[in-house]
Amino acid sequence: MAYYMRVLTPSKDYIPLEQLEARLNRENLHARFKVAGTNLVEWDHLVILDGKDREIAFLERLPVSKGSLGMKQINTFLLEITPCRPVSAVRRLRKYLKKVKVIYSFQPMEGADGDGDRLILGELMREIFESGKGIMQEDGIGFTNTEGFYILLFLPGGLQGSWPVAVYRWGLWNAFELDLGSGDQVADFHRGRVPKGATRL
Repeated sequence: MAYYMRVLTPSKDYIPLEQLEARLNRENLHARFKVAGTNLVEWDHLVILDGKDREIAFLERLPVSKGSLGMKQINTFLLEITPCRPVSAVRRLRKYLKKVKVIYSFQPMEGADGDGDRLILGELMREIFESGKGIMQEDGIGFTNTEGFYILLFLPGGLQGSWPVAVYRWGLWNAFELDLGSGDQVADFHRGRVPKGATRL
């Protein structure tokens, strides 16, 4: 089954490839882009290759408009989050999703699971996230807010350790480390509360 990581942004601006390359260079990561088509500025599809010219991911830019694939994806998310908790996060996320204009969708290639590959994709996501003032979403994991803290977690069995999360309370996002091994902390998170003893971020 295909696996995706996404950045959802209210900005229609294109992210220059030079900007993405500069981010990787700053982090001493080696990759290049193969653009589908001849337009290197207003790109819609590209392939990400690592320093050994291996294809590690496909990146698609999906505008959100009536009847578009991007709009269908937004509608899917709106249905998907309905039963989730905390309720306060669902409410905030529903409002945000209705303002999204572009989805940047990363599809890692089969076998692209090395540490270097993950670092490259992670830095590219962060650059688009920061530039477009967006939120991030990962299949089977959840959604972040615009500050990069997870506000909805689907908590599959494979998730372990501490995760940077936030709950919306008294008009503010309150960020902390969620211990996934603590049933009490997870329950408090689902109630929209900061657990006692949790490390604030």
